Formats: sequence, C-alpha cells, structure tokens
Amino acid sequence: MGQLHRTDSVAQPSGSKRPVDSDALIGALEILAQERVRWSADDPQLRSALHDVALHVASSTSGSSLPNAASPRSRAAFLPGGSGGTTGDRLRSGSAGPRHSGQSLADDDVLRSDFDVDGDAGDRDLKPRYSDVSDGDLPLIIKRCRLKAEGTRWAVERDEQLRDGADFAEEIRPVDAEIIEQAKSLPNCFLWMNQPRNDTWTRADDYLLVADCFDTLADTLETICTVMECGNAEQFMEAVLLVAEAQSAVRCAVAQVETHADSDQQQTYHWLRNRASRDRFYISRFMRISDPAEPEDCDDVAQRAQKLKTAVENATPADQAGTQALRVRLKLLASVLSSQESEDWDEALEVMDGICDEDYQAILPELCQLLLPFEAELRLLDLPAAVVRLLSDVTAQNPSASADDHSADAA
Repeated sequence: MGQLHRTDSVAQPSGSKRPVDSDALIGALEILAQERVRWSADDPQLRSALHDVALHVASSTSGSSLPNAASPRSRAAFLPGGSGGTTGDRLRSGSAGPRHSGQSLADDDVLRSDFDVDGDAGDRDLKPRYSDVSDGDLPLIIKRCRLKAEGTRWAVERDEQLRDGADFAEEIRPVDAEIIEQAKSLPNCFLWMNQPRNDTWTRADDYLLVADCFDTLADTLETICTVMECGNAEQFMEAVLLVAEAQSAVRCAVAQVETHADSDQQQTYHWLRNRASRDRFYISRFMRISDPAEPEDCDDVAQRAQKLKTAVENATPADQAGTQALRVRLKLLASVLSSQESEDWDEALEVMDGICDEDYQAILPELCQLLLPFEAELRLLDLPAAVVRLLSDVTAQNPSASADDHSADAA
C-alpha cells in the first residue's frame, strides 16, 4: 500500500492522479457521521461502540491514558442489575453539573464512583425483553417507579442543599448511599436522574413533574393489580386506560429533561400491548405518540386510580356473587358455542337469555370476544328482544380497529 504524503488538500496515497477536495471529504464524513448517529438511536451496542471509539480518540489526542470506564464491565451506571445504560456514559465524558460550594474535587470523584456501579456482565442476559413483559413483572415495575420518583425529588433537593452550602459528607453522601442501596436491591434499576447533571437547578419544576408522573404510574399499576385479583372486566378496562394514560404521561415528562426513554415506561407500554394482544381487546387512547397524555394531569389520574381501587376493594359480597354467577354462565356459553355442530341454537340462546337477565356490563368484553365470530349467524335467527340488545351492545363494544393496530412506537 502506497505511503501517504501531504497535499494542499488532504493526505492521499502516493501515486494518486488528482488531489482530493477537502471540503468534499469533510462533507462526506459529516454524512457518514450523521448516518452512524441515526443508526445508533435504535442500537444500544452501536451507541456503546461509538462511545468507546470517542474515548480512544480523546485519550490518544490528549496524551492521557484511556479511562477505566471504557471497559465493557463498567458501562452500567447506577445499574445494580448489571444492565447497561447509555445515559450513564455521561459520567465518564465529564458532563457533570457545576461543583457547588462545600463539595470538593475529591467528593465529586467519590460521587462519580458511587453512581457508577459495576455489575456482573452475565446478568445482562437476564434483562427482560419487552415481548416477555407479563403480569408477574408489574410488582417490580411499581417498586422501580416509586424509587425513581424518590430519586428524582432527591436530585432536586440535593442540588438545592449543595447550593445552600450543605456539608457533602454529613448531609448529602448518606442519602446518596441510601438510594444506591435501594437501587442495588432491584434488578435492572437504572436511576438516570441521580447521575450528576448540569440542568437540575434550572429545570427543577420539570424534574418534580417527572417524579409525580412516576408515582402516578405506580398508583395505576397497583390499581390494575387489585382489579385483576378481585375486580370485574369493566373495572379492568377502566384500569387499563388509566395505566395507558399514566405511562404516556411519564414518556412526555421524561422527554422534557432526558433524551432517552425510561425503561419502566417502555415495559409498561409493552405490557399493555402484550395483554391486549393476548386477551383481544383494544386500548383506545394514549398508545400512540400522536395521542400523548398531559403530564400535568397526573394528579387527576392518580385520584381516579385510587377511587377505582377503593371501589374494587369495598365491593359487597352480593356484587361479587353476581359477577361470579355471570362468569359461570359465560363459561357455559363458551362451552356450548365451542361444541356447536348443528343449526340448533336453542341451548346457546337459553344461556344468552339468562345472561341478559343480569347486568352483563361487567363481562361485556368477554362476551364481545365470544359472540363476534357467530354474530352473522345469530342475526339470521328469530332472537328474543333481550338477546338482540345484547348483540347490539357487543357490536358497539368492538371498534373497527383491533389491538394489533397500535403503533409500534412507545407512547
């Protein structure tokens, strides 16, 4: 390969017939860089690789040794579960906020060390995929959301205390340590808001809104867990809409202060999609980026969630017995329809008539799923008026869009 020599434009291989236009080369490099950034937005491994390249370049041009943070094992910042987070790389790029009075250089170095927790690289394989998020993950998501709300409020208070001259070792460090220990106890808990940031004091209201939205998301998830345990189908759909609104509010609030989406918001979004796909129901609001929730409404959402949770918990035995009787009839209807082999609909119509004698709104989503495949055949029969009304309610319950119509973009 020919030796490089300098020209008035750029370095080029010896033997080249014409010089390379430096402006054209710079433009081409800019295009390549832009494409790399665009690709990296959806590829954490590529983002990590680009970051490591930048570290090597910075180190080689400054004459200093490569920072230890370039090691793949130390890429988890405040990630006790060992799962890497790209936002944590700011700790190693020197983008921490301004040092406050009372906080020495040594204190800042120790703080960086505390908030850069090394994890077992093998644990990264244990991080749940969005396609695997299920009902069993909700309690852990609730705990992480509560801790993130606490961590966000502490980030604002911590900054205020340092600005007021608080003693770092006596007043700040113990709370930092407490939050770190709580995060270590939760798998895949990435407290991005508790890394050194340079905009906390200027965006305090935005950060406090993020905290409120995390608490509201935890409230709605607690409500839907209660509904799934002892509520009815109507209450479940109400809780689903509350969770959808709460997770969308978190996404919008986080986007005001952070460039990367929050993992617990995304897991909640995908839990909603997974459950809707499994049970074949449609979530009409807050599941698209074009239909965002208002973060400022989080208090109202939390109140509605608490009201629903209280109603479910205080349901009378008679209400629970009525719902249970309907579910028995629903199972019987499902059994009859599944064994339907002739045009004799008498048994099915008898069961449906019995369902019409009760307030069947609580099981309407299940009725919709069960009867829609037979709707055309049923409407050809001489149906009782009550069953006709039931079919009309079933049709109204089923919008033209299905659960699969949700946008793939997390809202």
